[in-house]
Amino acid sequence: MLNRSFSQAAIEEAESLCIDKTKALCAAFERQSRAAKSADLLLAYRCMSMDVIMTFCFGKPIDAVDAPDFQAPIVVAMHASAPVFVNFKYSEPFKNMILKCPPNLSKMMSPETAGLVDLQQVCL
Repeated sequence: MLNRSFSQAAIEEAESLCIDKTKALCAAFERQSRAAKSADLLLAYRCMSMDVIMTFCFGKPIDAVDAPDFQAPIVVAMHASAPVFVNFKYSEPFKNMILKCPPNLSKMMSPETAGLVDLQQVCL
């Protein structure tokens, strides 16, 4: 059963959102170019994706593409959490350790989880 999220009007609205975020990314690339700086394309496209997702799903634009050198806190935290994500997803004790301990304690007990802890803090 499809809901209103997949109606013709919602899809057309998402199209304009993607176009707006693509233009914002192009403007960010232009700023980087004028400053004679290279751009990390992985982070740049992740920032644009995060902008689209947050705006479309939560109605909360975060303007990640405007972060200096595409180092938006949520994107950096997601990037850092990638190595331990499988453990987090499939191990209930590991997941509980991360979610139920104070953030500083979680980082001390398992430094590789710092990205997940940071991501949790950014999302709160």
